[in-house]
Amino acid sequence: MSEGANPPRRALPDPEEMPWSISYLRDDIKELRAEVGAQFAAVHNRIDETHRSLSDRIDETSRSLGERIDETSRSLGERIDETNRSLGERIDETSRSLSDRIEETNRSLGERIDETNRSLSETNRSLGERIDETNRSLGDRIEETNRSLSETNRSLGERIDETNRSLGDRIEETNRSLSETNRSLGERIDETNRSLGDRIEETNRSLSETNRSLGERIDEFNRSLSVRIDETNKRLDTHFRWIMGTLVTLTGVLIAVIKL
Repeated sequence: MSEGANPPRRALPDPEEMPWSISYLRDDIKELRAEVGAQFAAVHNRIDETHRSLSDRIDETSRSLGERIDETSRSLGERIDETNRSLGERIDETSRSLSDRIEETNRSLGERIDETNRSLSETNRSLGERIDETNRSLGDRIEETNRSLSETNRSLGERIDETNRSLGDRIEETNRSLSETNRSLGERIDETNRSLGDRIEETNRSLSETNRSLGERIDEFNRSLSVRIDETNKRLDTHFRWIMGTLVTLTGVLIAVIKL
């Protein structure tokens, strides 16, 4: 039977068949009541099932989003810790290497200075012996030797001063290189932190967009469900009005039969 269509009218039974017609109408009314009750129960069951399905999907989505956020946070924390450890190890290794090189340079310079002093002492001693021997023989050669020793000492002093200046320049260059290395490492650490911050902000924006999209889809589904429920209620209303019209018609027929 199509919705909204008027049921075909039945011909009035003969007075002799009236009790049988009333029984038939009662059976039809019982069947209609049972059918309407079954339809109402089916509608309520579908609404409950839809509500449970929506609740399960929302809970599952919330759990999935929470797990993804926790996993992202753990991954970012591990990457930051790994970066910090790697940078610390590289800084310590660079510091140890520079300390070893400075100590090796100092040892080498100390050995060279000690060797120079020993050579000078040996030279002075030898020159003293030769000067004493020469003094016993020639005075002119003593003066010439003294001038040669003075020139030698001056030359050695100039060489020592040059060596000290060269060492000072090398130490300053090393300090500048260390400062430049520390500055470069600081810039790389700052760039890493900025990059991690940008990625965290982008992840948060993506999660917000996902939540907004899910909210819109849930709202759209709720609106669609409300529209379908309203349509179902309208159809049930129409069906109920038709049933009531039929009951009124049957009641009129019964009254007319009783009056007859």
